[in-house]
Amino acid sequence: PRQLEHSETERNTMSRWSPYQDNGGSCIGIGGKGYAIIAADTRLSSGFTVLSRNQTKIAKLTDTCVIGSAGMAADRASLHKNLDTRLQWYSYQNNGAQPSVHGISRMLSNTLYYRRFFPIYAFNIVAGVDSNDIGVVYSYDAIGCVEPLTHSAAGSGTALMDPLLDSELRGKYYKAFFPDQVSSGQEPHPNNLTKDEALELIKKCFKAASERDIYTGDTVEVKIITKEGIENTSFDIRAD
Repeated sequence: PRQLEHSETERNTMSRWSPYQDNGGSCIGIGGKGYAIIAADTRLSSGFTVLSRNQTKIAKLTDTCVIGSAGMAADRASLHKNLDTRLQWYSYQNNGAQPSVHGISRMLSNTLYYRRFFPIYAFNIVAGVDSNDIGVVYSYDAIGCVEPLTHSAAGSGTALMDPLLDSELRGKYYKAFFPDQVSSGQEPHPNNLTKDEALELIKKCFKAASERDIYTGDTVEVKIITKEGIENTSFDIRAD
């Protein structure tokens, strides 16, 4: 039989190792007039194994700002702890003041970009209410590229949630099928949604994603942010 060269043998038998693991799960953020909502499911997975059904992906940063992160659970926990420590120092050095949502968005972008050669494997959404009482949402990739949006999704269910969000909020498909309503000024826009309508849309997205994405499931944590503070709620989705 033909003798394999060493390089070819090694290529056929070598094992691969990665410092990263995607533990699944999904996050959504929506901003509107006077509120921002961020939601994430609580399932923690590794491959086809559910490691936990009660693992949070959301962390409160200030009284008007919350972060949700999908991706690797260890990197997410480390990032949230890092941000919390830096915000505490900011508060100590500024007589108890809290940074704005825009300031936090920039800090997170810099933090992620600093680690660009060994990235923090977390895909983040920051949501909050700005000084004008408008809900804002910032979406990030793993190395800190940030985009201010009115709505965003991250995580394993993104491909299933984004089309539904775009259809309901940006009106891409709405424009194609209902041109009369669009011309009369009835095109849906996130800033025109009430808080309850936005919450119902989030429920619709998670329930749709959990039907197709095995990494999104169990319970969805929801944080509703207004200038008065943060309201916590939750709802159940598929647990199988």
